[in-house]
Amino acid sequence: MGSNKRGDNNSCKEKVRGEENREEETWMKEKILRMMEERRKYKQAGNEERKRRYRELRNQVRKDCKKAREEWINQNCKDIEEKMKEGKTDRAYSM
Repeated sequence: MGSNKRGDNNSCKEKVRGEENREEETWMKEKILRMMEERRKYKQAGNEERKRRYRELRNQVRKDCKKAREEWINQNCKDIEEKMKEGKTDRAYSM
């Protein structure tokens, strides 16, 4: 079992919120990332207009993320199927 030290926990938070994690999420498009940044500005909303804008952005980000992730998964499945048909199982399993 691993230890749960504060130092480890802080580095995890930095990694999750940092730029490093964005490279792993290749399905996320630049438009979605920009909307996420804008949404963060409205999160600590004070008035109703800002709250409404936050909810709009939140809903749009969720919708776009779901669509982009689905497209990415479908494309990966097609690529894997092509590799399997070509007999390149080693490449299909490494994807």
